[in-house]
Amino acid sequence: VNLGVHEIGHNLYQHHSRAYDNNDGIFVEYNDPSCTMGGEWGGRSDGQKCFNAAKTYYLSWFRDYHNNVIPMNNAFIGTLVGVNDAGKDEITSDQYMIVRISDLGATDLYLMYNRVEGVNKFFKDSFYRDKVVVVEQDGAGEQSWVR
Repeated sequence: VNLGVHEIGHNLYQHHSRAYDNNDGIFVEYNDPSCTMGGEWGGRSDGQKCFNAAKTYYLSWFRDYHNNVIPMNNAFIGTLVGVNDAGKDEITSDQYMIVRISDLGATDLYLMYNRVEGVNKFFKDSFYRDKVVVVEQDGAGEQSWVR
């Protein structure tokens, strides 16, 4: 199933999601266990998962639950909630699913709470379970890097 969702991601103009490999000191494609665009085949299946914060942001999914922060102009005040809270329509006005931090003079950062329930309930990677995951991406359709 996850390979199919990964390929659908390509049809939606999404590139792969990479992660830093501490052993080799480089970014490795298909190495982001927090995103379906990070790879799910060859025995690496980490369970059912969604697109990461950057991919979901640029797909404009759950747009009502995005918050854009420019650190020189404003701060984030609120609470991050999981994707399933948005699906259940249980988000209040001070809760957000994705926070985009931009205008840093570098690549934008995207934050999302990886709550392990509902569509993410089989997520097995212990490092990203029930944590805020920070992703970096240059723009729509570009590769992303989990931080």
